[in-house]
Amino acid sequence: MENSGEIFDNWNYLYTDLSAFFLNNAKLRYADKKNILYQIIDVNHPFEQQGVEPGSINACVANGVLNNARNISESVRYALQSLRAGGCLVVIEPTGEAAEILISQAFMIDQGDEPGNTEETTFLTDENWKQVFSDAGAVCVAEYPEQNHPLTAFGQKIYVVQGGK
Repeated sequence: MENSGEIFDNWNYLYTDLSAFFLNNAKLRYADKKNILYQIIDVNHPFEQQGVEPGSINACVANGVLNNARNISESVRYALQSLRAGGCLVVIEPTGEAAEILISQAFMIDQGDEPGNTEETTFLTDENWKQVFSDAGAVCVAEYPEQNHPLTAFGQKIYVVQGGK
């Protein structure tokens, strides 16, 4: 956002995390940005109970947070409820066992009850993520990289999700 130009100056942002650690770092990094608010949000609980009004957000970016939710489909529903009509949830998650992520996160991950969660695997597959979105009443409107793209070898995916239509 440092080189974002004027376009982002007209937007309001809610920067969230589960703990104050990353929020405090963001407050220092973006101290000159007056249009950023900071708040602790736990994806395991309804956002409305945490002060986020339903239908108040244009876009929600969940980067590496949903894989540790107790019930991922429920957490996706919470995020979708916060979106305005036409808003989108952008989910960035591993789609397989990623050693570089396992090294730092495996001890924190709670094996939930989502499809594909087993004692032998830590992360959901692409197919599992799509089932989670469907179970949450959502539609995946875009995904990157697309199937058979060389970047799929890295085992990371960006999903753009909207509430069911």
